Amino acid sequence: MDEDNELMLETTAQLQLLDLEDRRAEFASDDPSLSDLEITFNVIEADIRATLQSIRDRRIARVIHNAGRAADSTRISDIAESELRAQEERGRLLGLARRSPPQSASSSSSSSSSSSNPLSATASEPSDPGSPNSSVSDLPGSSQTNKNKVINVPPILRLPAGRFVASSFAYE
Repeated sequence: MDEDNELMLETTAQLQLLDLEDRRAEFASDDPSLSDLEITFNVIEADIRATLQSIRDRRIARVIHNAGRAADSTRISDIAESELRAQEERGRLLGLARRSPPQSASSSSSSSSSSSNPLSATASEPSDPGSPNSSVSDLPGSSQTNKNKVINVPPILRLPAGRFVASSFAYE
């Protein structure tokens, strides 16, 4: 039922209540017991009031439904935007990972030191943790046996320059 029909029905019900009050006034009885006519008036009045309450309830339900729909629509669009940004970010990171493939372990230390991956481990001397050449082999507590082993860090796992993770602690 649309709003125009509800308004028309509500106006009709209000007019019926006014008409019912006028008829009751015309047939005012002095008899204290309820006559059939008074019982009929009471039943009609209850039916009209139930109709009016139904119209009010329907309006409240429509307002709540529309408010929820607007809030849901806003929330859904926010979620869709953040998901789209996340997908674009994942695509960008995967594109970066494909452009800079990890070096094989058989490459020489001179070619690995000129690598485009400044955070990959090399056989060169340890660098300052704050430098962009910091690598896995520069971690505190690294054993000397790992110095000759080249470890490639996938681009997706790279940390910002000067940061690395050791055990469960992050050092700067």
